[in-house]
Amino acid sequence: MPVIPTRRRTSGDDNLIPLINIVFLLLIFFMVAGRIQQQPDASLQVPAGSAAAEAQSLSVFVSLAADGTLTYRDEVVSPAALSEQLEHTGLKSISVVADRRATAAQLDDLLEVFRQRTDLAISLILEKP
Repeated sequence: MPVIPTRRRTSGDDNLIPLINIVFLLLIFFMVAGRIQQQPDASLQVPAGSAAAEAQSLSVFVSLAADGTLTYRDEVVSPAALSEQLEHTGLKSISVVADRRATAAQLDDLLEVFRQRTDLAISLILEKP
């Protein structure tokens, strides 16, 4: 009598393997293709701007909190320390993210640091109204 081979039972998990492979390939693609950049503190309330501004890059920024605290590259700095750090970098542009509750005097203290640097372009980040 001839031996009839038994059929292997298929499980529903066999169909998931290609899907898992595709998900991992997409994950790797987005990790390589995406840009990860530093973001300002989410607690800052950015003032609304009235002029139509173009999209500004946040590659390098200084944030001014409502209490006057300056943050540069995730470190709290004084205006003097910020000035010293900017002298050692070859930056051509920097963005300022100021809380709308910050006073004009606090913003003026920050801008005094930038007034000494004539080669540095400064952008003030505003929220669209």
